[in-house]
Amino acid sequence: NSAEKNNTISETAENLGKVREGHEFDALIKKTQDITGLTINHYVFVDLQTVQQLVDIFGGVNVMVQKDILDTAFPGPNHSFQTFAIKSGWRYLDGQTALKYMRSRHSAAGDFDRTARQQSVLQALKQKILALNFWDIGKLVKIYNTLSSNIKSDLNLLQIKDYWEKIKNIPGENVVKTELNNQDLLIAGQMNLGGEMASILQPKAGIENYSEIQKYIAEIIEN
Repeated sequence: NSAEKNNTISETAENLGKVREGHEFDALIKKTQDITGLTINHYVFVDLQTVQQLVDIFGGVNVMVQKDILDTAFPGPNHSFQTFAIKSGWRYLDGQTALKYMRSRHSAAGDFDRTARQQSVLQALKQKILALNFWDIGKLVKIYNTLSSNIKSDLNLLQIKDYWEKIKNIPGENVVKTELNNQDLLIAGQMNLGGEMASILQPKAGIENYSEIQKYIAEIIEN
């Protein structure tokens, strides 16, 4: 009813200036800066569960699935496995399917394929958000409440809004997306992590030598 909606809007307004910040990401930010040579001014970390919720708020997203996926080892409940399958082509995904699409690891390029799929879902969500009418208060409140309880950032909502105003009209085709594994900058290896051998990617120039990666990223930015 209208009273409940007014209370929700009021609570949202009270939270507009609150900053969700902490130092739990300091090490990750520093390592990202070491690898890329870039200065990380701000951060926004969003878990995939939040993306699922946003997809459902919008009633699904339309995504181009580049190739068939048949993952017979997708994680299921109680440490079990289940099968996730989807055919290539344009597919309209609900939140649960979108989450599985983003999380599936079993493809030729593994995590790199997964990253590309996550980017495609986020791009589809961006288009949905851009199409929102400012007066669609109910949906805007749902979006805010979902994000505010599931993101970590050193920006408050008003700052995020300012950045959004600057970038929202940038066409998707103008966004540069690149993968270091396709640039002959990384090699596969193994490392002992906590007594377990783990597969890793390391700079081709040598462990902790990020000079070639930094040069490549600088060239992308300059162009």
